[in-house]
Formats: sequence, C-alpha cells, structure tokens
Amino acid sequence: MYALVWLSRLIALVSPAILRLISLGISDLHTRTSPIYKVVFLLFSLNGIVHAQVKLDSLRTLIHSTAADTTRTLAYCELAYQFYNKNLDSTAKYAQVAKSLATKIQFSKGYGRALRCEAIPFLFKGDHKKAVELLEQANAIAEQTNDLKGIGDSKTALGAIYRNEGDYEKAMGYFSGALNVKKKINDLQGVGTLLNNMGVIYFDIHDFEKALEYYQQAYDLQRKLNDEPGMGRSLTNLGQAHQALRKFNQALIDFKKALQVVEAAGDKRGLTLVYSSLATIYTETHKLDSAKEFLVKGEAICNELGFKDRLADHHNSYAFYYLTSTQPAKAVQHASLAISLSKQADNTNILLKALDYYSQAAYQLGMYKDAFDHSKYRQKIQDSIVSDKVKRNSMLADFNLKQEQIKNELEKNKLEKIASDERHRRIINSFAGVTGTIFVIALFAFVAFRKFRKQNRLLQKQRHELTEQYQAISEQDEELKEINEALKKANDLIELQNKEILENNQTLQKEVEKRTREIIDYNQQLEKFAHLSAHNLRAPVARILGLSNLLKSSPSENENQVLCHLKTAANELDVVVKDLNLILQLQDEQPPLSDVNIEQQVAIAKLKLEQQISHSGATLEEHYYANGNINTIKPYFQFIIYALLDNAIKYRDERRPLQIKIETKIEDGYFLLSIADNGLGLDEKHHPKLFDFYTRFHFHVAGKGLGLYIAKSYADAMKGSLTIESKEGVGCVFTLRLPLASA
Repeated sequence: MYALVWLSRLIALVSPAILRLISLGISDLHTRTSPIYKVVFLLFSLNGIVHAQVKLDSLRTLIHSTAADTTRTLAYCELAYQFYNKNLDSTAKYAQVAKSLATKIQFSKGYGRALRCEAIPFLFKGDHKKAVELLEQANAIAEQTNDLKGIGDSKTALGAIYRNEGDYEKAMGYFSGALNVKKKINDLQGVGTLLNNMGVIYFDIHDFEKALEYYQQAYDLQRKLNDEPGMGRSLTNLGQAHQALRKFNQALIDFKKALQVVEAAGDKRGLTLVYSSLATIYTETHKLDSAKEFLVKGEAICNELGFKDRLADHHNSYAFYYLTSTQPAKAVQHASLAISLSKQADNTNILLKALDYYSQAAYQLGMYKDAFDHSKYRQKIQDSIVSDKVKRNSMLADFNLKQEQIKNELEKNKLEKIASDERHRRIINSFAGVTGTIFVIALFAFVAFRKFRKQNRLLQKQRHELTEQYQAISEQDEELKEINEALKKANDLIELQNKEILENNQTLQKEVEKRTREIIDYNQQLEKFAHLSAHNLRAPVARILGLSNLLKSSPSENENQVLCHLKTAANELDVVVKDLNLILQLQDEQPPLSDVNIEQQVAIAKLKLEQQISHSGATLEEHYYANGNINTIKPYFQFIIYALLDNAIKYRDERRPLQIKIETKIEDGYFLLSIADNGLGLDEKHHPKLFDFYTRFHFHVAGKGLGLYIAKSYADAMKGSLTIESKEGVGCVFTLRLPLASA
C-alpha cells in the first residue's frame, strides 16, 4: 500500500507534463488505440483508484486506532457512505454499527447521521416508506442539535424521494430548504447535487430549457470542485436534456464524457444510468447494434447491485429498443417487467414511461383492449399526480357549501319554532282562564308541531337526496372525463399516424426523385464513357491492325521494327484498358468507413511523393485546425490527398519556388481540407471541364487527365465535394468538403 501511495504522488508530479504533451497536439495521443494514450489513461485511473483505496484504509485505521467512540461513529458513517454506489450490503452493515455506537454513548449528531446512511439501501431498493421514516427522524435530530449539514443532507434525500413519487411541489420545497442550508455552510458539493435535482424536476415537467440551465450550473460548479460522481450525473442529465431538445450530436458528446467520468470514479450506479442513456439515444438515431451493446452491459450491473429503480428504467430502454426495431412482442415483455419493478421501487416517473411503452407495443400487436387499459391506467396516475389535490379541495368545498345550506335551513326552522312557541306561550298566558281557548291553542300547537316535524323530515330527505345526486354527478363526471381522455388519446394517435404516413410518402417521393436523378446522371456518364472508350481504343487497335497487315504483306522486311511498333501499340491499348477498368471500379460497392488520422495520411502521401518534392524544391506548410481524426473511407481519402499534391508538383511554375499550403478546419457542420499552390493556375473558363476524365489543359508534362476525375468521383462517393479556385499565373486552391454526419 505504501508503494501505491508513493506511485500516486509520482503520478501527481508528472500529470502536468502529460497534460502539456496533450495540449501541444502530439498526434499519437489523439488516437485512443495508441500505446501512449493507454499508458496515460492507465496512470490517471490508477491515481483515482489509489486515492479511493487510501481513503478507505485511512478510515479503517482510524476506527481501530482511536479510543473515542464519537470519532469511530463518524468514521463508520463515512465508510457506509463510501460504499453506497458499490455495495449496498456494506453500507447497511456500517450504518448499523454506527447507529449502535451512537446509541451506546448517546451521541445524537452521530445517531442522526447513521439514520441517513441506514436509509440509503432502502432508498435504492425502492422501499420509500422506510427511507422516508428514517430520513424524517434524522432531520428532526439534526434540527434539535442544530446540525446544519445533517439538515441539508436529510432534506436533499427527502426531496429526491418525493420527486420520484411525482410530488414536485413537496420535492421542490425540500430542495429549496436544503439549498439555503448548503449555501450557508458553504457546502459547494451539496449545492451542485441540489442544482442537479432541481433541474430534474423541470425535466420531468418538460421544461427542458430550464432544466438545461440548472444542469449546466451544477456541472460548472462540480468541475471546479473536481467532484467526479457529481460531474458524471450532471453530464448524463445534460445529455438527456439535449436529447429531449432533439440535439442528438451534443447529447452523444455529453454521454460519452459522462461515461469516461463515471468509469474513472468507479460509480456503478452512475454507470447504469449512462449505459441506459446511451442505449436510448442510439436507439433513437437507429444505431441499434450500439444500443444493444449498452443495454446488455447496463443490465448486468443492475442485476449485480440490485437497484430496482435502475433495473426498471433499463427495461424501459429495452422496451423502447424493441419498439424501434419493430419487435413489439419483446417490447411488451420488457415493459411489463419495468411496470412491476417500478411499482416495487415506488417510482412513479419510471412507471408512467413503462405504461406508455406497453400501450404502444400492445397496439402494434393488435391487443387494443390491453393497450387501452394500460393507457387509461397511465392517464389516471398522471391525473392523480397533477390534479388530485385540486379535485379533492373542489369536492370538499362543494360538499361544505351543501352542508352550510342545510344547516341554515335547519336553523331557520328552529328559529321559527321558537317564535311559534313564544306566541303559543303568550296566548296561553293571556287566555289562561278560558278552557275552550286553551284546548284550541293546544290543538293548534299540536298541529303546528306535527307540521314542523313533517317539514323537518322532508328537509332531511332532501338533504340525503342532494348528497346522493352530488355523488352520482361526481361519478358521472369521472367516467366522462376518462372517456374524453381515451378519445383524445385515440385522436392524437390517429393524427400522429397520419402525420407519419404523410412524412413517409414525402420521404419516399424525395428518394424516388433522388434515385431518378442518379440514374439519369449515371446513364449520361455511361454514354460519355462509351464514346470515350471507342475513341481511345480506336487509335491503338487501328495501328495494330495496320502493322499486322504490313507484316503479312512483307513478313521478312523490317520484321523487328514492325514487331516493336506492335508492342508499343499493344502497351498503349493495355494502358487504356486499365484506365477504363479503374473508372468502372468507381461504380462498385464502397469500402467501409473507418477512423482516419489526417496528419498520418498527409505524411504517407508526402513519403510517396518524396522524390518529386525533393526534385521540385517544394516547401509544404501545414495547419490542422480540425480534430486529429475523421471517420471516412480511408483509401478514397488517401487517393485524394495524393492526387492533389501530385497535381500541385506537376503543374508548378518554374519561374518561382513552389509553395504548397495544407489546411483543415470545421465549418457549418462540414470538415474542410484545402491544398493551395502558387503554380501555373488555370483560366476560369476551363474550371467546369477540369474534373472530366481524359481532360488536360497543360501538355508540357506527362499525364492522362484521369487523376482529378477519380478524385472528384471519390469525393462524391463520400457524400462530399471537391472544388477549385484558380487564376492563371497565380495558382490553385483545391477544397475537399465532407459532411460531419459521415465523420
């Protein structure tokens, strides 16, 4: 271990030098497959591993060397936290030890911290109820002991749980409270985590631009702190936001950066999230082989660690993959697993996505009722999250209003009865001496009392009927709302399908037009090729026939001279046939794409032309502003560079030293390679015919007029272009333009 520590220090000393080499643009370091790159990456990875192992060893040494139980309690808590993204069983074990020690010595602050560590396995395994119970206890203890860090950590974890459950209002409340505390104690790492979580809430409610702002703030802060796990999470979130905004190139860059960071940090949970994200974007961009590779890797880690929420999300990625590859039966299987696991993990967001994928796959399989039921269930959950509180408050207000009306009616009847009794009492007192009058009054009172009872029963019956009517209306409203939502969903689906059909028809029409243009161009090329073939073959064949007849008429005279001419004509015919064969090869199937190092290809071309460059006295100036590599067809790229350099040397101006300038850059989504010279140049009127085969404008040097034609054909085959800017007596600038989409 001491040897590893010293090796770590040595790496820290030489790291700036290595970074300096990279910044100077050494071409070998630009290639991930080069030995130097592998050594550098191994050194940096080893540095991170050594530091992590040293920290664990230091904590274990502290536990066994100190006699203070408070220090040992906090050390066990830190050990529990160190293992949360590697081994949840170890986290639970160390948290229990810390909890027992804190209880033994009545160390409240340590007990609260141990409770937070104990909640971590329950949180990641989907037992939110137990996790919330432990975190609320920890938060209460932290507030009692004025442990600001404990308050911030507890509120952060509680906010994350309620975000997973879809209660964004409560989640944002916890996050805001935690953010104030973290800023107060200058816990910048915690601030970065909270900015990330707040961005996730805006992402969930589809405010992707706002989410992007929070993610970028979190990443900038974590990069300053060199917080690798936080940087990995922020980069993954940035990629998901860019993906949601349909910025796939930027999203892919973010995910690949995130992959490097989480691998170096050994963050397995973060690794599952990056694998799932990469699988989703490769699926969305129809790179299904790459998507399947990351799905398999992510599933293996999820099964190893037992993260139910991550495994559920991974099955969602599988479902999306099989939907895209038109395998709805498999999509249904994985969506079903995602539904089951997301319920166990109590993660509403993942459940909603799983239900959506299941509905789509079931619809494609013709399981319309099943698709409708799952869609209806999803909408019910969505409605309950968004408007459950509003509906409950509205229903309660209506019910309270009815109750108040009934109460007022009863109060009115009560007052009327009191007034009636008072009148009766006065009448009885006034006519106490008259027995008949008393009887009449009593009879009147009895009748009034019965009438009042009847009215009271009638009011109670009306109250009961109103309550039943209100309940029936509420149920009907719910049913109508569900039917309307289902109809709206069906209409949206029909509109989407119609839109897709229209887009497919438009795409097909464009493809037909494109193919028609290609066929016309190809036929024109064939016609021109046939004309030139006949023209170029006619001369050597005619000479061979003439010499053969001459040999027949006078076989003994000048036989050696005739045979020599025959051989020359045959060689000319062979050259023409080879040139024609080379032109025909341009129509064959293209070679595959591969990573091509630009400087390396220029160096190869210079080596092949070394004698010509030396003989001409040419000087080459090279400027590489673009990346060191490009993904293209290597033999085509090689030939174009060679042909352009050879052309510059052949058609140099003998009156001045030859200067050749090679430059690369990225412009408007294209890779540009330009080769400029100060040679003879070419009049502008000849530019349109420069790239035709067997076309030449200078005849003082050897050539066939075929090289630039092949170079132009190769550029077209790579979906690019080859153009010229030239002025007679000044020189030429050839520009190769290739789209980055194929790079």
